[in-house]
Amino acid sequence: GLQKTVWPDGSALVKFPNGDVKETSYTGVVVYTYAATGCIQTTDPDGLETLEFPSGQVERHLPDGTKEIKFPNGVFKRIDGSGREMAMDVALN
Repeated sequence: GLQKTVWPDGSALVKFPNGDVKETSYTGVVVYTYAATGCIQTTDPDGLETLEFPSGQVERHLPDGTKEIKFPNGVFKRIDGSGREMAMDVALN
């Protein structure tokens, strides 16, 4: 079943029956690991959300709705809150 541990400083660890793990630090940073996909989602108190995928893709979702995506091949995309692509750069590797 569900296992939850809370420490005196307010940090917590939750283990879900499906294998997911949620860690909350005393600073308010939440790290959620999805067992099925291996994806790690980090949410900062200011609303910044970072997703790290096993493929190497990293996405940052900013509080204003902007998304920054770095693909494993080095391509970088920035998409504004309305869905409009703002920039695309290719890293030279």
